[in-house]
Amino acid sequence: FSAYLEPRTHQRLQEGLNQQFAGIGISMLPKEAESGFIVETPFLNGPAHSAGIQADDEIIEVNNVTTADKTMTELIDMIKGPVGESVMITVRRPQSAESLKLEIVRAIVKVPNVEGDRRRQDGQWDFRLEHNPDIVYMRVKEFGSETAKEIALILRQEKKRGVYAGIIMDLRRNGGGFLDAAVDVCNLFIHDGTIVEVRGRNLAENSPPSSTNEKHLFDRYEANNTTTIDSSTPLAIVVNGESASASEIVAACLQDNNRATIVGERTFGKGSVQNIMSLGHEAEFGALKLTIAHFFRPSGKNIHKTEAASKDWGVHPDEPYEVLMTEEQYQEYYNNRRERFIIRPQGYEMTQQQEQTDEAIDVQLQSAIEFIRRERINSSAPNRI
Repeated sequence: FSAYLEPRTHQRLQEGLNQQFAGIGISMLPKEAESGFIVETPFLNGPAHSAGIQADDEIIEVNNVTTADKTMTELIDMIKGPVGESVMITVRRPQSAESLKLEIVRAIVKVPNVEGDRRRQDGQWDFRLEHNPDIVYMRVKEFGSETAKEIALILRQEKKRGVYAGIIMDLRRNGGGFLDAAVDVCNLFIHDGTIVEVRGRNLAENSPPSSTNEKHLFDRYEANNTTTIDSSTPLAIVVNGESASASEIVAACLQDNNRATIVGERTFGKGSVQNIMSLGHEAEFGALKLTIAHFFRPSGKNIHKTEAASKDWGVHPDEPYEVLMTEEQYQEYYNNRRERFIIRPQGYEMTQQQEQTDEAIDVQLQSAIEFIRRERINSSAPNRI
């Protein structure tokens, strides 16, 4: 499989994986025909946030030029520019007729990939579940260059904060990322064993490499105990049909090594290894995405789904933790997560719907919590002879 990436698409891909971009640090809502350009949220402590941009602000001018007749692409081009230089943004607040001019200095904006359960008053994430504060919750959106460091820092901070009974890693809607990032995350939770194998197309599927086909094995990644932080606390990984690639590497590794229990739905089945080849100086002509190999889980099974694939592709939830959700339930979950992602100004009063916790509406998360509770009961049961 190969695909061409246009320059702008390639740039967004690299910014996402490298977890940083040059700009003012805002996320925009899709432009509706009857509405203007609405800020979804400023990034915490980014240039826009520091300058006073708030969620739900409408951007009506950039450098005194109206945005009324602009497309989203044109708006982005108007705002972007050299790091260190300023741009004047004029916004209108909800339920206000007055406009507000804000001068914002462009900078390199860091983008964390790991979210917690909810925001604290200072905008930082709280990684303990609100109604189960002895459980650490991490929603990993993508496996970028800093993701393993983020998770390592969270685990160390939560250990200092106090004893926790379990960890829930939410990989739903995580489409993948860097192979090395997935390997580094696995290393945080196991101190030995195989993490993943990268095999060429000619290597027989669903079988361990042998002396006759070892030449088709590109690489075998083994756990390195020098970075292990927590190899014993009960760990639940929540996945669904949108968990792919690097997400499946992590889930399959920790499942095959008996380190985690998988909760939710069968994953996507994307086990292809892809190289990105830039075209021209700094990818001025875009890039090519080329598939060169496939990921195989420690058990020897191919993660990738093909027309001839057996039933073993992807990652299956462990029994009895397969939990299906309807489209309506998923939409409610995603809407709830979006509300938690948004940085709100101090004093903002949430609606009753916005205050709903994931624990109340998310049946897959509920199942993961039940697993942690069962493990805790089993570990505390006395041994009788």
